[in-house]
Amino acid sequence: MTPQAQEKMNDIEATVEEEKVELKKILKVLDSITGLIKPAVEDVKQKSEAKKEIDLPEFVKPADEHLRYLFTRVWTDDELKMQQKLNVLDKIFSVDSTPHDIRKEYRKFRFPLDKSTIPILADKDTTVQKDIVDPFYRGANSLDEFAQKIWDVRGAFTDRTRLSEWIAKECLDYKE
Repeated sequence: MTPQAQEKMNDIEATVEEEKVELKKILKVLDSITGLIKPAVEDVKQKSEAKKEIDLPEFVKPADEHLRYLFTRVWTDDELKMQQKLNVLDKIFSVDSTPHDIRKEYRKFRFPLDKSTIPILADKDTTVQKDIVDPFYRGANSLDEFAQKIWDVRGAFTDRTRLSEWIAKECLDYKE
């Protein structure tokens, strides 16, 4: 081999070695990036699988697929606060096409989830009636328990229109 050819061969070998060193550096950086990304990817994957495996409340299971889908999407939305979820679900479950039995069970399901405001069952100006309703509402563990207590003292309401409207909204079966 001529000295010029040998020199070119040495240059090529040196370049190849430099490129190997650069490739090793790049692979090391890629490995560290992969190590950083992998836990995040696994976390997203686990959250996605958890959403798929949601155990639906019993009242939703007999509903049609659209209602189940809407309930699941709202209920598993991590960006919505509970009050927002309930507001959306209230709208969905108040639609007339939603079967009465499912609406009734939804109202029971919803009752313990938000007690931030007492239902307006009396005239807005009558504080005595609000004083009666508030302790029953805050102390009740279920919609049926609260409704029964209110029904038992219905005579305290001078105008029972709001009470009747509330009973209808909650899909309860009390009648005078």
